[in-house]
Amino acid sequence: MAAASGKGGAKWIPALPHGWEAKYDVDNKAYFFIDHVNKKTQWDDPRFPKPAQRAHPPTQAASAVAASVR
Repeated sequence: MAAASGKGGAKWIPALPHGWEAKYDVDNKAYFFIDHVNKKTQWDDPRFPKPAQRAHPPTQAASAVAASVR
């Protein structure tokens, strides 16, 4: 468990998953993440996965509703 202080005081930041490490890239002024298990790196923090993209596009009915709102 880690804590970071900000404007609102300390906030809890979850630990990285097993096998992950965070490193700071001075040139990009950002952290990147190393997955030692799968031997990969990424910019996205694995503790906060992005929402999954929709598997299917909106239905015709949803598209019609959205068009009528415009």
